[in-house]
Amino acid sequence: MKHAHAKFGRLPWGELFDHAIHHAELGFPVSPRLAGSLHSYGGQRLKQFDEARRYFFSDGEPLAVREILKNPEFAESFRHIRLQGLRAFYEGQIGEDIVRTVQSSVINPGLLFVKDLGAYRVIEKPPICTTYRDHKICGMGLPSSGGIAVAQVLGMLETFNLPMLSLSTFASKQMKPFP
Repeated sequence: MKHAHAKFGRLPWGELFDHAIHHAELGFPVSPRLAGSLHSYGGQRLKQFDEARRYFFSDGEPLAVREILKNPEFAESFRHIRLQGLRAFYEGQIGEDIVRTVQSSVINPGLLFVKDLGAYRVIEKPPICTTYRDHKICGMGLPSSGGIAVAQVLGMLETFNLPMLSLSTFASKQMKPFP
């Protein structure tokens, strides 16, 4: 993000963190979507991780809609990054915490080390672009497959006269609902 900010950003670096710090400290109401996710399979998977369980299931139950969710530790991390720059993330306590979390994962512990974070360098790759009905559409370049997948889907859709197709007719004839 620092690289993108240096290249394209307009606001001062420090201002970029203000809203996130504000919401992390004062909290925000849990949305119906988040509450629903915590009650579903995704929530059950989160319970496997100590920190996530403490955060989203503090009393053993998933957060409820409109409950205020605060994250003062996150706000503090943003303050460190705002004041100390990327060094705080890649080499400081934040980086050490990331490495410890990756290495101690109960599901799939990783082989990440602080020196790996410190060695990270941005590599700019060209986007994948295509045209779709007189519009230039660009997406993430390789090694991500997202830009290629979107370009392929748009290429297939371009042969159809979509405005003529009724969505309900198309959906009922071509797509079967999920069980």
